[in-house]
Amino acid sequence: MLRPVYYEQRWAGGRDNNNMVGRDRRGRDSARINLGESSEAEYWAKALGVSTERLAAIIEKVGDRVDAVRAEIAEERARTRDAGK
Repeated sequence: MLRPVYYEQRWAGGRDNNNMVGRDRRGRDSARINLGESSEAEYWAKALGVSTERLAAIIEKVGDRVDAVRAEIAEERARTRDAGK
């Protein structure tokens, strides 16, 4: 099958696409939260329903991986819910 020229130039032109898995357009790892950028910290705090200060404390505890942060927030909410019963 013939491919358009732009396909050959963009995808087969020596760039390893596997290096881009899990990364955004700027090359940042989308599985990690970067508190160094205030806009990213604010985005994740809002998306996860916590304050930026609480997000920073959770990241200090479990690391900057989104899945670990989500799991910790879920555990905290479960502990709070169970303590209220």
